[in-house]
Amino acid sequence: MTSEFDSLHYTRQLEAAGVARNQAEVHAQALSGVLALMAPAQQLRQIHAQLQVEASDMEERLTQRIETVRSELLGKIEVARIALDAKIENVRLELDTKLQKLQVILEARIDRLDADIKLMNWVMGLQTGLMVAILIKLFIP
Repeated sequence: MTSEFDSLHYTRQLEAAGVARNQAEVHAQALSGVLALMAPAQQLRQIHAQLQVEASDMEERLTQRIETVRSELLGKIEVARIALDAKIENVRLELDTKLQKLQVILEARIDRLDADIKLMNWVMGLQTGLMVAILIKLFIP
């Protein structure tokens, strides 16, 4: 629906309403200039459609970029997880090795203490036997 401004008709309407001819012509020229600056409805619809296409394209590009960054981050997280798992395994192996060494040391100490206890038992048994023998000699003629 194209509507063009009829400045002559507008001027006559203003004159009929009591506006002086020169003022009515100035009003008509000013209104004609303003209306010329305004975009027609069809042009606005085209701009709107173009903006919708551009917005849709931008949304698609942003979605793709987000997915790319997401994939990159997931990859980096996986690499970091693998590296951490490897470090944890190394620490576990080191601790296992240290614990095995401590176990060997403790078992050796326990074996020495066990031997010392057996020796002390033997010595105490010998002392007890000697004391009994002395007591028997003293009290039994």
